[in-house]
This record gives sequence, structure tokens and C-alpha cells, in this order.
Amino acid sequence: MRTVRCAVTVLLVLGAVACPMDAWSLSGTGWTEMPEAQRGAYVVGLVDSWFSLKEGLPTDYAEAKQCLERQQMPYGRIVSQVDAYMRSHQADWPKDMAALTLAALQAACPK
Repeated sequence: MRTVRCAVTVLLVLGAVACPMDAWSLSGTGWTEMPEAQRGAYVVGLVDSWFSLKEGLPTDYAEAKQCLERQQMPYGRIVSQVDAYMRSHQADWPKDMAALTLAALQAACPK
């Protein structure tokens, strides 16, 4: 797992250097304009941050995290779920990508 985190960190840093963008937040539109590897690295880094927080995670994110744990969903499948969600929800692309990632994973983890 440590190797995966190191690789993700390197990809995120290289992606940030190769494709500079607004530092405030990433929209779905911005995410779709990234190269495929960078899109995957973004999703993995975002979800990994949910798992690193032990407390203080908003309820919706905590529930998504629990679902991912129950399903033992690998990162590749998580990225695929987000990618499929984005393709079928193009009207939502102007929204915040973190919120879109949550929506994609909530759709993959029905209550």
C-alpha cells in the first residue's frame, strides 16, 4: 500500500507540473480535460484522503468510505466507476469534482 501511495503522490505532483490549473478546486470539466492517467491519479488521491481521515469526515463521505471498505473495491474499479459516471452526467461537469466523485461512488454503493 505504501508503494501505491508513493506512486500516486508522484503522479499527482507530475500532473500538477505538466497541467497547471486553478489551485482552488477542480471542476468536472477540468477533470475531463486531463490525460487519463492524471484523472485516475486525482480520483485515487481524493479517495485515499478519505481513508486517511480518522474523524471529521462529513457523513456522506464517511458512508461512501464504509461502502468501499465493505465491497473491498480496488482503486481501478473506483476510477472506472467515476469515469462511467462522468460520461453519463455531462451536464454536471461544471460542478466540483470532489462532489462528483462522491456522487459517482454513492451511485455504485446504493444504501
